[in-house]
Amino acid sequence: MVLQLQIGRISLETDAAMVKQAVISTDYDLSICGGLVLELKQLLVTNFVSFQVSHICLENVIE
Repeated sequence: MVLQLQIGRISLETDAAMVKQAVISTDYDLSICGGLVLELKQLLVTNFVSFQVSHICLENVIE
């Protein structure tokens, strides 16, 4: 579907710093949820030309 829509880049935002760290590094690949992390990485690499992951602190957004 991504290829059909010609979406080449994606920007993921999360309020969980550990999620960002898991996606951009190999630190969590062997953890209990490593299978999910590896699947997410594989989907990002195979379906997008580029991607970025940002940690957004919700305390600054919600007032």
